[in-house]
Amino acid sequence: MAASRKLDFSAPAVTRSIAQLEHALGVRLFNRTTRQVRLTDSGARFFEDTKKILEDLEQAEAAASGSYATPKGVLSVTAPVLFGQKHIAPILTEYLEQNPSVEVRAIFYDRVGNILDEGLDVAIRIGHLKDSSLYATKVGGTQRIVCGSPGYFDKHGVLEHPDDLANHEIILASTVEPSTTWRFESPSGKISVKVSPRLHCNQNGAAIEAAKQDFEVKLFL
Repeated sequence: MAASRKLDFSAPAVTRSIAQLEHALGVRLFNRTTRQVRLTDSGARFFEDTKKILEDLEQAEAAASGSYATPKGVLSVTAPVLFGQKHIAPILTEYLEQNPSVEVRAIFYDRVGNILDEGLDVAIRIGHLKDSSLYATKVGGTQRIVCGSPGYFDKHGVLEHPDDLANHEIILASTVEPSTTWRFESPSGKISVKVSPRLHCNQNGAAIEAAKQDFEVKLFL
């Protein structure tokens, strides 16, 4: 049994301890068969709750002893690919220089992952925050623009109004705007335009490269 080896206890001792705990709680924590042992739903909840209690206790002890005076350990950070490369990576390298006892795990991808499931500490998101029990702090702002290469506009002309998008080649950067309805602000009010993209990209970098080849793209700057 892995638990007995890790705790340096005999397997019967671990089995007795679990049985005593189940008896004290009045609930079965494990489902046992001849081939495997798995946590029950109650067991899984009990595990997560006790794990958090132990982590809180460890943090309290570390704070009391001054262990947090100097940052150390592993910091896991995620951000969108292009934004992470342009803005987060330089910050991380500076942070590492200032904190030699810290190791950073930078994970850049153009999707919204589950912070808890993926073991992440900090996530930089662009857009409106969905309902969540996680803590969030606004650290800046971005602006969406419609842009194209000089070669594209020399060939197709410069847009004068959002409605002109219907007559232009469109690249859709799905990580920025998954919808094909683009919304604009004007002095006269809000304008919504339905576009028909000819190229769909799931990464901003690919969309930018396509735009350089004389297509048009909407993205964050």
